[in-house]
Amino acid sequence: WHPHLVIVDSLSRMGTMHGGPVGSAEGMQAIVNRVCHLAKHYKWPKGVIRPCFVVIQHVNKKGQARGEVSLGHDVDTTLHLHRNDERKVSELYATKNRKGPLGRSVLRFANDRLEEVDTDAPPPQMKGLGEVGKVAAAVHHRHKIEPVMVEAVARNATADDGKKGPERVAIGFASRHLEAAVAMLAEVEHEVMRRHILVRVSGVDGDVRDPAIELPVALAIYSTLLQLRPPALGAFGGLTLRGDVDAAKMPEDRIAVLKGAGAPLVFGPQGIGDGVGLRPLATLEHATTALLHSCVQAAGAPSPAGAPTAPGDALDVPKGIPTTPGLSAAPWDDVAPPTTPGPTSAAD
Repeated sequence: WHPHLVIVDSLSRMGTMHGGPVGSAEGMQAIVNRVCHLAKHYKWPKGVIRPCFVVIQHVNKKGQARGEVSLGHDVDTTLHLHRNDERKVSELYATKNRKGPLGRSVLRFANDRLEEVDTDAPPPQMKGLGEVGKVAAAVHHRHKIEPVMVEAVARNATADDGKKGPERVAIGFASRHLEAAVAMLAEVEHEVMRRHILVRVSGVDGDVRDPAIELPVALAIYSTLLQLRPPALGAFGGLTLRGDVDAAKMPEDRIAVLKGAGAPLVFGPQGIGDGVGLRPLATLEHATTALLHSCVQAAGAPSPAGAPTAPGDALDVPKGIPTTPGLSAAPWDDVAPPTTPGPTSAAD
């Protein structure tokens, strides 16, 4: 007899088998190493189907995994399950999937079984991926800190694209920062490498060359890949080759600019404090998890009195940041090229 499915519930408690308290890094890492060995390297008897391993890891109120162990690089698929008490349903977000699409499904128990209520996953024939990812940013531009809007759109690669590979188009900022954001985001979400990506930065004259644009760019791309509509969000920070969120000069001024522009939540590097509406983050993986959690909270929270309810009127952009109209997710070709000289593709 050999198992077809093995469920570890939960990682923090199973880690106590190796000594130490619940949630200790040593015990959790030992379980992760053992599961990875069984799933990838163990020589099962000939003819035996290699079992599927499901590891359950709880999250804290900020949506971050409890404990110091992250499974992001070790697993093929990452699913976030959130219970929506108002609708009496559970929302399942596929945030990483090496073998299939990303998206969101709404599930509920009925007649002693789990049923899918609806899904936001786009049909495969759609050219664009739906929502335009939008994140406000504070950049150092022409000797001062300025608020800008980062908008990202992605589309599926098609057979007509040939062998030239996915396009990376940067408008309004140096394309090397787009390349850096995509490369680091690929460590969190491999799906980004199979998409055509266009990102536009608007709100200032000339091209932005501040490395602190990389975190907002990565979050905007992640939003469009997962079809997320985050609340009014501001961010700043560079990305290192290890995927860490790098420090940016004048962080207090950046926070003040984003808050003044109407962003109630600001993501940034560690060291910016942890006050109301501030979220210091160590890595891009932590940032994407926090972004997903903020979207889940915003979707589950009741709308304030007088707030717009139509999908097109959602308050997803800080009101104090000027934007350039016209960016849409479908079709891709509707996006007009820039009218001023500057980097417009990955060849910077």
